[in-house]
Amino acid sequence: MHLLWPLDPHTECTKRHQILCCDNIRKVAATIDAPIVLHSGSGIPDAQILEAISSGIGKINVNTENLVAYTHAVRNYLQENSKATDPRAYQGAGREAMRKL
Repeated sequence: MHLLWPLDPHTECTKRHQILCCDNIRKVAATIDAPIVLHSGSGIPDAQILEAISSGIGKINVNTENLVAYTHAVRNYLQENSKATDPRAYQGAGREAMRKL
């Protein structure tokens, strides 16, 4: 099972006020026989990471928020610049989105 740290792709990804709901992680872990993966682990406070692990998280992926921000920015750039063909332009938009994290 995969859990993604909740991000709204239509807002700045740096505005994170969510807290991992470890009660839900424990409930899911108790009902399935599969590892639980937490995506977007970068930036989650250490105390929450430790609680998530003790609640049943078996793997934590980092960098997901960068991939989501990059992809969202590139998609937006290409929608707004439909004739763009230079990857340096749309990749620049993606890199800038990751810098803002």
